[in-house]
Amino acid sequence: MINDEMPQLAARLAELAEEPAPEMRLDLELGRRLGRSRLRRRRLSGLAGTLAVLVTVGLLGAGLRDRHDGTPAPAVSPTVGPSSITMNVRFGWLPDWVHSGLGYTVEDGRGHASVQMDGATEPAFSLTLTPRGSEPESKYELQDAPKVNGRPAYWLMHESLTAVPDERGYLLRWQVRDGRWAELKTVYLPRTAASERDVLRVAAGMTVEAVQVPLPVHFADALGPVRARGASLIRSNSAGEIHWWMGLSADVDGQRMSVVATRSTHLQPDGTPSSDQIEPSNGECRMVGDVHLCLSSDQAAFRGLTPEEQELIRKVLDGIEVTPDFK
Repeated sequence: MINDEMPQLAARLAELAEEPAPEMRLDLELGRRLGRSRLRRRRLSGLAGTLAVLVTVGLLGAGLRDRHDGTPAPAVSPTVGPSSITMNVRFGWLPDWVHSGLGYTVEDGRGHASVQMDGATEPAFSLTLTPRGSEPESKYELQDAPKVNGRPAYWLMHESLTAVPDERGYLLRWQVRDGRWAELKTVYLPRTAASERDVLRVAAGMTVEAVQVPLPVHFADALGPVRARGASLIRSNSAGEIHWWMGLSADVDGQRMSVVATRSTHLQPDGTPSSDQIEPSNGECRMVGDVHLCLSSDQAAFRGLTPEEQELIRKVLDGIEVTPDFK
């Protein structure tokens, strides 16, 4: 499906090291990097990969003034179910230049929404609702921003964002109606008055609500207890070969596994779907209709599969179900 520059699934990267479940995070971060490479190389969605930097500075940080109206927080928690993601934020207004697609990620009980643009390697906008009780990291300097929907807002300034004034992007934090804080990041907008207005308008249009996001791939019931730990789904609205990309981390039969799936219209000369993805040494790949599936075992990431693990991988692959014509 892509050229031979495709990174292998066996690559291991650890970002967000402060979180409590690093083994799962490694898989999702890896999967999202794989997704970024695939989407970038097809000049579609630029999200995938790591979904940029998942900023997790939280509620009522040092120096932020609490002025919310006392409305009880809705009971919305980002979760991963057997066949869907539940998100807690939704984009509203977006600029015309943001048209490629939408992505959602849930891991460790935290949700993250992003939108992409063609040919980009990072999200056009990244949106997170921060958890209660967390504070901004000390590396950020808080600067007053115009109010968002009449509530306090701040620019979070970091030296990496200010090193090159014309390329530093924006990181905005503002208080939502229930008292929590949301964050919006973009790295592509130049520092202009028009760009600032766009960022503030995107923030004002964001809503806190339950968003059910169906997943195109899930494990069959016959496999027994499956604990989904995290998932990413990226849809593309652009003309091109990739329709969607999904990464899923789960515990299956006592083994931590990662699924990467992509639906493509890239065809071989005989008209059948194809992919030139490199098969990981710790897993196996196959085509299911026009969906390319790769399943890997985390325990075997650096040593290859034992015969028993290989047998389990094939059993699980046989039990993975793909939603027909998922769009």
